[in-house]
Amino acid sequence: MPFPSEIIREHRIDGTYSLVLKKEDLKSLYPRMFRYKLALLENGKIVAQFRTNTYEYTPVIPIKAESVAYEYFEYWTERITAGHEKFVDYLKRQERLRKHVYKSVPSPGNDAVIIQGSSRPDGNCAVMASWIMEKLLSMGMKPAVFYPSYMYILPCTGCYQCYNYGRCVFIDDMAGLYGAVKGATFAAICSPVYTNTVPAPLKAVFDRFQAYHALNALSKTKHSASGLLLSTAGRKGMDNFSHVVPVADAFMAISGIKKRGQVLVDNLDQVYDVRSIPGLRGIIEKKVDECLK
Repeated sequence: MPFPSEIIREHRIDGTYSLVLKKEDLKSLYPRMFRYKLALLENGKIVAQFRTNTYEYTPVIPIKAESVAYEYFEYWTERITAGHEKFVDYLKRQERLRKHVYKSVPSPGNDAVIIQGSSRPDGNCAVMASWIMEKLLSMGMKPAVFYPSYMYILPCTGCYQCYNYGRCVFIDDMAGLYGAVKGATFAAICSPVYTNTVPAPLKAVFDRFQAYHALNALSKTKHSASGLLLSTAGRKGMDNFSHVVPVADAFMAISGIKKRGQVLVDNLDQVYDVRSIPGLRGIIEKKVDECLK
């Protein structure tokens, strides 16, 4: 079912072009959220668009989504009515460019994802991630492994522009991660405890999945994968994971990943090497089996 909407402004130009401005109710996603969609149609076909939503505008900004949408409508109407074909061509080029730049990145052919959140490629999290990878390979699966610390990932700015087209405005390495998660039936998150939470590069990944949530929410697509959380802490005690777990859980929730298990390994300042913990690899492999049942 589409979101409730109404046409709030419409104008026809010389029998060829028409402009339609719609107000779309997205309150089912967020309180007070409305999206304004301006479309230029040529012989009934959309050739250019502009979208904005109420969450883009902070309280201190004097302009709001509705006024911006009306201004765009009036400006486009004025330019096109005056016979500015170059302006129409410009809008068409911008639309083609938007579709090209923000096109969906297909799955790389994987059916599992491992996000190794530690900045150390040879640390304890990396060891546990390798155990999962070897287990998945032995089961005939095709895991894709990502290392956020070695990826170009810009931090989320909370602009909410992803709720206009279902795409993040940033162009970086996140596109491949979105595609990999979309094609996965299993996802594992490996994270050490850094200052009581996850490392900054991994948190950037989590935050940027707001755009993935926007894509699925706007298209009303439901994607489900089984999730497993692995985390390590130097200090002794399960309370050291009290912030890592809810942060990872929130990420899985907005990503369509259903958490099926977790393995939390503490006291590594003393133990030093996870490979020296009797039975740990078997425990992790069993958790993978449980997730994939």
